Amino acid sequence: MALVGVHSHEIERSQPIIVSVELSLIGEAPEALCDTIDYRQIIQVAEALSKMHIPLIETFADRLGRACIEWNGVEQARVKIVKPHALEKGIASIEVTIRREDEMTL
Repeated sequence: MALVGVHSHEIERSQPIIVSVELSLIGEAPEALCDTIDYRQIIQVAEALSKMHIPLIETFADRLGRACIEWNGVEQARVKIVKPHALEKGIASIEVTIRREDEMTL
């Protein structure tokens, strides 16, 4: 559940979103959890974002992706957000890809 949306009926009202995150890691395959990204880290960031009003799912995806590439060993983050109740007769979705090298050039 997240506070996303620009329409008056969406403001201050949580609604379901589906979040999918795919990370590309730098280096060799890790042998232990302490050597890689714990999925709970992603959930913590997504839950924190879901508690603040973010008008666009594009912004939500971008913020989550940028948080992920800040972690050691993450080269790229692909974030997809699906908002199943965005439209009366349809859904809305967005996918963004954030690369570490893109961040370094900003």
